[in-house]
Amino acid sequence: MGWGIGIGIGWPAAGSRSDGNVPVNTVAPTISGTATIGQTLTSTTGTWTSDTGITGYLYQWYRGATPITSATNSTYVLALADVAFDITCRVAATDTDGTSAYVSSSNSIFLFDADYQAVLNRGTALSYTLPTLAQQKLQNTLLMSMKASGVWNKLDVFYNFANNGGRDFATINWKNPNANLAAPTNGPIFTTNVGFTGVDTAFINTNFSGSNGTQYLQNNASRYVYMYAASSTNPIDGLLLSNGNSIRIASSNVQQINQGTLVISPPNFPFNTTRGMKSIHRTSANDVQLFNGTVGQSRTAVSDTRAPQNQIILRAGGSQGLHTVSMYAMGASMISENAAFVADYNIYINALT
Repeated sequence: MGWGIGIGIGWPAAGSRSDGNVPVNTVAPTISGTATIGQTLTSTTGTWTSDTGITGYLYQWYRGATPITSATNSTYVLALADVAFDITCRVAATDTDGTSAYVSSSNSIFLFDADYQAVLNRGTALSYTLPTLAQQKLQNTLLMSMKASGVWNKLDVFYNFANNGGRDFATINWKNPNANLAAPTNGPIFTTNVGFTGVDTAFINTNFSGSNGTQYLQNNASRYVYMYAASSTNPIDGLLLSNGNSIRIASSNVQQINQGTLVISPPNFPFNTTRGMKSIHRTSANDVQLFNGTVGQSRTAVSDTRAPQNQIILRAGGSQGLHTVSMYAMGASMISENAAFVADYNIYINALT
């Protein structure tokens, strides 16, 4: 009887043979969803190669560079803590050889403050060109800083003329995007990232009358302008039909806030030509505070109610201002918030240059 020895070798089926290598990513995951608190973001898995077949995926969502606790599913619901952060998701793949390193999504979603998102939404609705994403983030930071310092709640109108979206986007009233759209009239010159310059008879109509303010009141009011460049001694702002409610680059007693034709008591107050914030505040029926940046002085000026007129910029009555302005705001008196407001806008405008 003959004997034979047989040796059988079994090979894994094609496509499932282990090579000791974990999955390899070939296309990064992407995330999608609406950038609004309470809305759900979703991450794809991306594309992976594996000799043995993918058995599962792991997810980790990030707020900036920080992993979000317990956010380990393919979906994530945006929360208040995500405002002003880039949200991303990192995905890892597993097969029988092990788990890969995490791969970050190819895109991110930035969550804007709701009030700034409303500004962007209004710009989109009006078919305006929006600022670049990088500048949108800077503007979002500015708005959030104004909220933190208490400035935001005291405003009725806020126009940020210095932007790279264009002259149309510059006209949106951030405090209420659906109201008081500014109207550049008679051709003020717009310069990207700088603002508007007055020429000839040009002005900017805020379409806001102080008599309609909820924060800007007869005896509790302020007006702010960021002066990018000054020219001559003519007015920075005022009223279209008279020289009232005007501040001027000059050593002048005609520095007015809700005081009709009355002037401030001696000595004159000099709004200087130095680039920066200029503001005037009425704190009572008799007291006015005036600031070059954070350097201020008090004057007596009796309150005097006048017939409602829209506040305009770069002109007062028949007097033309040839200045360049980057920002304009009106609201309640902000003596205690002034330093923070000046600092916040300086940070913004300096980041553009």
